[in-house]
Amino acid sequence: MKGNKRLYDRIVGFTSSEFFGMVSDFNADIPQEKEFLWSIKEPRDDFERSYAQYCCQASLRNKWSLILLNIGCAFILIPYILKCRFKKVQLVEKKDAVIALAEKDQPKIPASLRENLGDIRVTIQHEKACLNAFDIKFIWKLYKRYPFSFYFILHIIYKLGLYRGFIEMYNPQTMVVSEEFSCVSSTLTYYCEQLGIEHINIMHGEKDYYIRDAFFRFHKCYVWDDWYIELFKSLRADKSEYVVEIPSCFKLDNARREFNGTLVDYKYYLWGNEKIDEIAKGLHQLKSDGYSIKVRPHPSFTDPDKLKGYFSKDEIEDCSVSTEVSLVGTKNAISLYSTVLLQAYLSGINVIIDNLNFPDEYTKLRELKYILIGKDHERFSEILKKDNN
Repeated sequence: MKGNKRLYDRIVGFTSSEFFGMVSDFNADIPQEKEFLWSIKEPRDDFERSYAQYCCQASLRNKWSLILLNIGCAFILIPYILKCRFKKVQLVEKKDAVIALAEKDQPKIPASLRENLGDIRVTIQHEKACLNAFDIKFIWKLYKRYPFSFYFILHIIYKLGLYRGFIEMYNPQTMVVSEEFSCVSSTLTYYCEQLGIEHINIMHGEKDYYIRDAFFRFHKCYVWDDWYIELFKSLRADKSEYVVEIPSCFKLDNARREFNGTLVDYKYYLWGNEKIDEIAKGLHQLKSDGYSIKVRPHPSFTDPDKLKGYFSKDEIEDCSVSTEVSLVGTKNAISLYSTVLLQAYLSGINVIIDNLNFPDEYTKLRELKYILIGKDHERFSEILKKDNN
């Protein structure tokens, strides 16, 4: 399991690097995205649906990086297939369903799904990978359709191997993932259909208009609001069965019982290292006027050393504190774009979007169809202006 996870992490890190990664949603040209999205013919089957999503993602990449990825994958393809074909995986125990999510996404599992699936196995996405004769034939059909798209094909083979591993280990009737952003999702839905398995998706995180997420298909897709159904339809996702359900982690009743700290007036949720100096200036203005403040770094993207240059130790929240407990510890949640803001909104905590330090990004949020732009919120510039009056 650790070997598969390390391999996957290395692949993700490599393909998400500056040269090989996709243009971000904030940096993408939305009119160009729309033009490209609608230039693609309506897919006739799930292979075409996956390939259409892959083409959308390829359009967001540097063309030279795509050429290099395809050349590299061409050399890896056959050895990886052989490695998985000769891997033997035994039944561990029969489960009705496998929910394969990264650890940080597991709190987002809808309560109704847990209740209705029977005996489940909740695991991370990387256990044992293998392939059998049926899978080789399935891959051959795909290869004949797209013989020179090695990166696309290897991506599907990698996920197919993991799915086959789960099937051999647990013999499930249902597979649950969080992969609407993955171009392999539609093909894996078709693969599951061939084996009599239901393929369900749980929305991965905050979404906006970004053609990385176009064209996907699952048997059922759980979303947090009707807003996302319309968004996915505008991205030409298949008209799957959508289920609107707010995850239990968005409901802060338990966190309120756990919380025994001091309530903070304003808490800023960072999403990287950008504009930390300006963010600090705004928060310290509020502090000088008698309000209490805290800043919460992004656990993956914020540089802690840089943060310490602008905030004192007691102003920085420890990321070991859960997001839910963090939220109940503030009256106002501030950020530009974050799932945390939606959690705050749904829990009755005042939401402030930072239009002051990110004016261009704030304007683009409307183009991106960000859910909270269409709901009641305050702007950071207004808060500071109000405080000065």
